[in-house]
Formats: sequence, C-alpha cells, structure tokens
Amino acid sequence: MSEAVDINFRAVAEFVEQETGFPRERVQPNTTLLADIGLDGEDAERFFLVFGKRFGVALSGLNLGQHFGGCRVCPSRSASSSRSLRSRVLDRLG
Repeated sequence: MSEAVDINFRAVAEFVEQETGFPRERVQPNTTLLADIGLDGEDAERFFLVFGKRFGVALSGLNLGQHFGGCRVCPSRSASSSRSLRSRVLDRLG
C-alpha cells in the first residue's frame, strides 16, 4: 500500500472500530461489514450515514436494500437489529 492509501485505510479501520466495536487491528481490505462484522439493517444504514458525513462521501446512489436487510429501504426488519451492534460484534469475537 502507498503511504496515502495506508493512512486512509487506517482512518477507515479506526472509524469501523469507533462505530461498531470491531477491533481496528482485525479490519482488512477484504473485511465485509455484513459477514465479518455483523452489520445489518438499521445499523448498516446508520453506519453509512455517519461514514458519508465523516469522510465527505456522497452515498445518495447507494441502495442498502441490495446488500443489507432490515433498513428503511428494505421491505422487512431484521430480527437482530433489536440487539445493539456492539453486543453482536462482541459476541462474534468470542
């Protein structure tokens, strides 16, 4: 990785840790929000809203319903969204 890419990746890894509780040391370029971190539904929606503001990214064309369930753009609510994201991440980490 170039130095600029490395700095940006570290900033994103820190953001992931702050927002989800998933340790930044375990965030890799191929880490997925749904399968690896357990981010889904309204948690995913909230994550992307904050991500867009924090990093100045326009996400208006992003259809979360194609990738995550249980959010306002999706037809059904995820049963897991009743537990906090941080609790689910800590459970996944063991």
